[in-house]
Amino acid sequence: MINQEMFVKLMQDITGDESIISLKDNINDSKDNLEKACEKFTNMLGKGVFLIESQDKKQGVEFCPFCCTGGEDAEFEFVWVGINPGIGAGRWPERFYWKDTTWQNMVNFYVPQGDILYKKGQSRDDPQNVYQWLSENGVWSKYYKLMIRIHMALLGEKKKYGTWDDLWGAYSKKVGSHDKDVVNEAIENAFLQQLNDHPTLNAELLPFKSKEINLDAGKMIKDPQYQAYFKRLMDFIVAKSSKKAWIWFFGDTNSVKKILTLQEHIKVKALEYAPIGEENKPGAKFYLYKWGERKVIVSPFLQPYHKNGNDISAVVDKMREYFGEE
Repeated sequence: MINQEMFVKLMQDITGDESIISLKDNINDSKDNLEKACEKFTNMLGKGVFLIESQDKKQGVEFCPFCCTGGEDAEFEFVWVGINPGIGAGRWPERFYWKDTTWQNMVNFYVPQGDILYKKGQSRDDPQNVYQWLSENGVWSKYYKLMIRIHMALLGEKKKYGTWDDLWGAYSKKVGSHDKDVVNEAIENAFLQQLNDHPTLNAELLPFKSKEINLDAGKMIKDPQYQAYFKRLMDFIVAKSSKKAWIWFFGDTNSVKKILTLQEHIKVKALEYAPIGEENKPGAKFYLYKWGERKVIVSPFLQPYHKNGNDISAVVDKMREYFGEE
């Protein structure tokens, strides 16, 4: 199944109705069902609330089963599985309105069929896909600052930037300037080039933005509707990731490990690892799995040592060592 169709299938799973969502349909036609799904899963969570539109109730559609690079035929070299979409309410491009956006418009944005780089003559003021948009908006968030450094450390030239300042300094030297705008644009371009050269899937364990999550409530993972979504997502990851892919489940480790009890694909014992000095801190452990030749990581969220200014070098070195990577 092609990636765009899979995006829609996952949304059908989460709303529990295959008849209401197709690529040609207007998103507004399925708005009520999406809101009902949000309400249902809100009640299953121990706390928090799902968001599927911005605070002004006009723009900013807040669901994203996944977004990807590489086009339809690519095998994903890197799979980054978050808990839920991390963009705040109201920050999506203004052209996405319920009443005049089709699912095809939405899917084209998340799942471009070709490359993701800016084309000659294309204005940076009007990004055509989510990664172009993220390069100028989201790459500066803690989440994407971490993601792109890990991506660069594991794929391509395997350049390791332990801190964001290391990366910023390196690109300042490359462009021969300390001008903020010049260096930032170079980093944004590098973000796009890296993800374009190494096909990447950024999937979400929950398809809607949520303010807070407590999966320890246990209700959600027992729900057949959610299980259908999760199983389809995992099957998609299995089918479309390369045999040597890095697959990273990123979020609170207790929540992720709990939700992974639904899966049938990863059956091997994990190596537990925490950076030196972090061993006794709650949530500090990485869980490293070997899944054939694929490398699977269950990682803590931004606490306690992922913050800007702290070094991820030791973590990357330990992963390379464990998985036999140079």
